[in-house]
Amino acid sequence: MPRLLEEHKDNTQLLRAAMANPILALNHIGIELTPALEVEVERRVRFDAKTRKKISDIENDLEKATGKKVSPFDTPKVQTFLKAVLSKTKTKSTKKSIEDVVKALAHKPDSQKILKVAFGNAEASSYSQKEEKETSKDPLTRYRKEHEVIPILLKYRALEANFPKLASKEVFNKILKKKKPDTGVGFSKVRFHLQDREQRKATNAKD
Repeated sequence: MPRLLEEHKDNTQLLRAAMANPILALNHIGIELTPALEVEVERRVRFDAKTRKKISDIENDLEKATGKKVSPFDTPKVQTFLKAVLSKTKTKSTKKSIEDVVKALAHKPDSQKILKVAFGNAEASSYSQKEEKETSKDPLTRYRKEHEVIPILLKYRALEANFPKLASKEVFNKILKKKKPDTGVGFSKVRFHLQDREQRKATNAKD
């Protein structure tokens, strides 16, 4: 990462975009990450160590409830699982309710939006104006009794909503196209790290 920052230090638009979504920034310069690594990078960028531990505990609860490894990050996979198990336990007359549960999974509550350091505050608001119209209550709440997995997912979704999400590809590209930075952030002061502080200390002690 330090080498990449040095190579692209003059590209302020890319650096600003990287603060909104470092995964897409890496893709932009030709570095592809595996799906598993993308999930890990997102976790370390968005959540502190304490929150990551809570997420790990939630994943363990999900595995116990489903009998398989299902990440709460992987919404399509969770949708597929719930659709399958609910179809086995419900009659044909409740097919619509199954679809409603699947749709509710796709709409997550967001208490915080994309990191505003990448935009001016007014501009950040305009980009997320459509999202702001959504209710802050999780639409999945009404289905919490449909399956034991749902309360576990609600716990994760409530936790995730307390942290800024990474920018979508559309927003990332909009940041890249801006001509002038308007945040007042000095990029010489920006630091990226994926290791916990304790891990870095241990690594430095070995050197």
